[in-house]
Amino acid sequence: MPYIKQEKRKVYNPYIKLIETDCFVEGALSKLVERLQSESIEDREGCLNYIITQLIRNKEMIDDAVIFMVENLLRKLYTDNPRYFKFKDVFGLLDTIAKELFRREWDTPTNIAFLASLDDKLFELYSEYEREAIKKNGDLEII
Repeated sequence: MPYIKQEKRKVYNPYIKLIETDCFVEGALSKLVERLQSESIEDREGCLNYIITQLIRNKEMIDDAVIFMVENLLRKLYTDNPRYFKFKDVFGLLDTIAKELFRREWDTPTNIAFLASLDDKLFELYSEYEREAIKKNGDLEII
């Protein structure tokens, strides 16, 4: 859920403003990733949900800088060193963001299409990961 505590919002709001104004300086993505990774496992996805929701809610157009930053943020957090649980978590994250946008009537064709595009790109990486797992461990057999 994107409704994180106020003190955490104060930590992440400056990052959101930088991304929205296309002023995200070199190294800021790494600092944001490090900051998110320093969160407890229980809080990390809520903070990420907050960031993404704030960047795309009620948007009729999503800026290229936002697209670039969100894609790279998800890549660094979930698909660098891919694991099944990371894919499961990121697919769940995108799904809950979309559902909350709809529930709050913040959904637009643009932000829903953006989330679907992210899901499609991640599914391609997931499919590659699964193909490699089949090669490594063997396909399922009838038992």
